Amino acid sequence: MKKIIILLYTTVILLLVGSCSEDFLDRPPLTQIENESYWKTAKDLENYTVQFYTVFPAFNTVGSFLGVIGWDGSRGSDVQISSSPSTVWNGTESPVSSGGNWGWGNIRSVNIFFKNYTKCKDPFEKYKQFLGEAHFFKAWFYFEKVRLYGDVPWYTDPLEMDSEELFKARDPRTTVVDSILAHLDKAIEYLEPVATVKGKNNRLSKQAALLFKSRVALFEGSWQKYHKGTAFGTAGADPSKYFRQAAAAAETLMDAKYGMSLYSNNDPENDYCKLFSLKDQLANKEVILWKAYSVNRDLSHSFQIYVSDRTAGISMTFEQVQHYLGRNGQPYDYFSLGKTVKGNAF
Repeated sequence: MKKIIILLYTTVILLLVGSCSEDFLDRPPLTQIENESYWKTAKDLENYTVQFYTVFPAFNTVGSFLGVIGWDGSRGSDVQISSSPSTVWNGTESPVSSGGNWGWGNIRSVNIFFKNYTKCKDPFEKYKQFLGEAHFFKAWFYFEKVRLYGDVPWYTDPLEMDSEELFKARDPRTTVVDSILAHLDKAIEYLEPVATVKGKNNRLSKQAALLFKSRVALFEGSWQKYHKGTAFGTAGADPSKYFRQAAAAAETLMDAKYGMSLYSNNDPENDYCKLFSLKDQLANKEVILWKAYSVNRDLSHSFQIYVSDRTAGISMTFEQVQHYLGRNGQPYDYFSLGKTVKGNAF
């Protein structure tokens, strides 16, 4: 009898311990937010989309600088020349199958947003700005893929390690670009204009989405026009469709209601110089989106040393110099001037 009682007692204790252990192991993590516990408020959506702002090209500190003028100049621009030949322009770029720009982490992250944002309990008006930002960023991430690789697979859901879609074939670039433009239409619809958005032109706005849509459409229209009939063009593509969208977006952006205008401080002799040296662009009606630097927030850059002390091996091409007109608005004969006027005098 004693043995039976002891056995039963031991069994009960083991069951209780096992049950308690199971409950303990099933508890949500204390140092991480569970997916089901997130997405409840507009602030949750804002905190999620703000992570993507770091993808924008910007001037950084020594070691990660983007050239004298910036992003385009260090990636094969025709207005800047580097001490090292561009592997893009000279045809020696190596195919990428993993890492680098082939990563899909950002696209998966923004797809997670689209899968979960409807769980938000706040009114739509409180979070539509952040939904607009998500649409913008998905367009941004995919445009990078199209520019680098052409045809790429279009994903609407966040994939897992065992997702069959991982083996999905590439979609035609026009299908991807049409989807990009559709996301930008949603961004234009949901984003606040510069005048009312929190952060003004230091945050994504309706104007930024209109400008980006115009750029995407112009790029694709030009690509399809000049690659028609080649292996790089898309069969049946209509370049004029994209040109019309580019023109329409740009025309909308120029509407007076958006308040965009050339920078002017009533000092025409110096305004152009000051435009590029302002520390604060919040009041500048010519700037749609800018990065605010702050010593207190450890947001610094090395732009000044690269334009005044050394140029990081990147310089303006003569073609770029020739784009600058004389004071009379006519093309300036720099070539003839350079034959006789040298150094600083030139």
